Amino acid sequence: MRSFTLWLILFGVVLVLAPQMALTQDATPACEPVIEQAFTQLDQNCAGLDASSACYAATNVTVTGGADGTFSQPGDRTSLSDIQSIQTGGLDPAQNELGIALMNVQANVPAALGSEGVKFLLLGDVQVENAVAPEDVMQPGEPVTVTTLVGSNLRSAPSTDATVLKSVPAGTELQADGVNRDGQWLRVFHDGDIAWVSRSVVGTNGSLENLPTWGGSSRTLMQDFYFTTGSGLADCTGAVPSLLIIQGPEGIPVSLTVNGVDMRIDSTIALWVQDGEMHLMVLQGAAQVGTLSIPQGFTAKAPLSDDGHSITGAWENLRAMTPGERTILTPLQNLPADTLNSQIEIPTEQDIQATLAALNASSVGEARTGPASGRADCSRFRVTSPLDGLSIGTTTFYWDAALGADNYQVNIFDASGAQVGSFQTNSANTALSVDTSGGSIGGGFNFSWEVQALVNNQVACTTSRVTVLREAGTTTVGSGGGNEDNPGSGGGWSP
Repeated sequence: MRSFTLWLILFGVVLVLAPQMALTQDATPACEPVIEQAFTQLDQNCAGLDASSACYAATNVTVTGGADGTFSQPGDRTSLSDIQSIQTGGLDPAQNELGIALMNVQANVPAALGSEGVKFLLLGDVQVENAVAPEDVMQPGEPVTVTTLVGSNLRSAPSTDATVLKSVPAGTELQADGVNRDGQWLRVFHDGDIAWVSRSVVGTNGSLENLPTWGGSSRTLMQDFYFTTGSGLADCTGAVPSLLIIQGPEGIPVSLTVNGVDMRIDSTIALWVQDGEMHLMVLQGAAQVGTLSIPQGFTAKAPLSDDGHSITGAWENLRAMTPGERTILTPLQNLPADTLNSQIEIPTEQDIQATLAALNASSVGEARTGPASGRADCSRFRVTSPLDGLSIGTTTFYWDAALGADNYQVNIFDASGAQVGSFQTNSANTALSVDTSGGSIGGGFNFSWEVQALVNNQVACTTSRVTVLREAGTTTVGSGGGNEDNPGSGGGWSP
């Protein structure tokens, strides 16, 4: 009897402690259900959004402007002309909230594409403010069909000096949606291309008088804007960072001015602000910022002014996305395609390595000469492999010979350009196996390497340097801890 009583007491203690034990073992809440619910609301509330309008997708969205009282709950839609700024709330697992809003911006997209504009997705703690002055706002009009009277050149700009993009025969129909400032050229859309054609070589049955003027400081609403975001990750598993995601129509390069910076994007980018810097990441396609071209799967950053309305230095730290970043951004692939122009796909490591290989193959050029110049034939001296990636263990490097060299030295550099390894063949061999693990050359994923040809231990020439990724291994991601399989939470999310 005493044994039975003792068993009952122990069973009761287990029942009392079990929930507490479970809570202790799994104290971090899960964000996945919150994100999934918000994405479902986005799909239900914002599919088929009209051009030059905004949609309140999920909880916690506020605006300033004329839509103040009419844009107050999920499902509400309004014209961009009624919005001066729009703010979405951050990811809050305790309140089961993730603020999302969607804007469909015309920018420079041809009116012939209808509602297929530039999609701005505000995800989490994001604020976007229109920076187009009222006097500069251009209102897109309905396109007018014009027909070439003779064989005509379609040019990149409204000038006979501009590049000819294509030539079309007489009788070709073009969709005109604007004129230049002197009215002598028409901006037209033909077979997926935006171009300019002289007004003198086309005829029309409609009126061209109501077409807007393209050029100068004219901009459509939100084509020029300021933005800011919160930084870091919510304290929950599966969290996504606060991002402004911008996606243009397929095949249409989009021109925007963001925080005072002119950008040209082709497909999908993500923007965020962290530690006083603006970050740009290309998820699909490519982006051009000044003279810097950022390919798919790569990111760069620039320092911002105190008010966030301009950059105060050069774009720097161009690098490939890390495995941790790709893991964190994976939920974006579940964004409903009906609300965007196309489904988002996060680049894989293989995609990034293929891009690196292509860039390196096209940039491997002549070797640089050194103190022992002329004592070796460096005309064919160049690296050959790897152009795509390093192993987490041992990597074998290969290069074409510099005839006359009696030794070669392989130099490896980290993402900041600091040399982290230097290895010699001690012979005229043109291959060398090197330990490229973290214990040998340090942590990180982005590296570059070069080879020096030596004659009597003096440098005759040095190959061009190529960038490579090291294959994924366990590493910390951001200040919140974790690894590439379990990125963790809190703090900054970018390594």
